[in-house]
Amino acid sequence: MVQVLLLDGSTFTVGPGSSLVIDKFVYNPSSGTGTLVASFSKGALRFVGGKLSKNAPGVKVNTPAGALTVRGGIFTGKISGPNTALFTFVFGTSLSINRHGQLYVTRFAGDVISITGAGAPVIRSQTMADVNATQAAVAGKTWKKTVSPTRVKGQRYPLYYGIQPTGTYPDQPFIKELYYNGATTGLLLNGMKPVPLPAPVIVPPPCIECGR
Repeated sequence: MVQVLLLDGSTFTVGPGSSLVIDKFVYNPSSGTGTLVASFSKGALRFVGGKLSKNAPGVKVNTPAGALTVRGGIFTGKISGPNTALFTFVFGTSLSINRHGQLYVTRFAGDVISITGAGAPVIRSQTMADVNATQAAVAGKTWKKTVSPTRVKGQRYPLYYGIQPTGTYPDQPFIKELYYNGATTGLLLNGMKPVPLPAPVIVPPPCIECGR
């Protein structure tokens, strides 16, 4: 893992095997203005914006999947090629990507721009699988997929996709949707095959009128 700190306070943190080039950096400390353009071709990245990211047009990061622009904020990214990438908007004004001549923008912290094919990206809320995949890649670590074969009502959730949420299964089915659903993207970016989670078996309450 390598960290690059620029004069305006912008910070790039890249994981092992990543490729980052600072194409242009011009900064006037007196006015707080300038230009920052970088190229990120593969690997994992975390960017914390300095003063230049707070001014229009923001900081531009070119990738094989499209040209990213971040305003006043923080984003993480993991890219394996032009059609396999995941960018998370952590904080700030906006994160956008220009892909195939079309501009896609999110202004909501916690959103991800997910690219899993040759078409348009999908903007959605991040999952814990997204967080695990990107953080592990930046740190140069791997995370394991472990599945518990037995899922009994009242027991803790199994360690699934390397995630151990709180709660019991299936008493709180919303936890399954929050932590497990949408994990496919994170797995694909790590070269892992997703394991489908069977639907929970919910025992119906007793029928008072039936005398049961």
